Amino acid sequence: MEPISLLKETMDIKINKKNSKRMRKSIYQVKVLKEEFKLSSSWSKDDMLLIGKKSGLSYYQVYKWYWEQQKKLDGSRKDW
Repeated sequence: MEPISLLKETMDIKINKKNSKRMRKSIYQVKVLKEEFKLSSSWSKDDMLLIGKKSGLSYYQVYKWYWEQQKKLDGSRKDW
């Protein structure tokens, strides 16, 4: 394969990734996340894996949602 065509393929892949649309979490998925967060606001990696299976989300999606919730809590606590 020529270097130019390899470069073009690499660029096409990057462009396609940028064009992919972000999927919103379903109502059910958000409900599962919120219910689990109410039960315990401190999640381990195993907890996140189980919540991911329960909700149909990946570990990374659960982790990111959890991280954002913790960030919101820390922000609201600083306002006191």
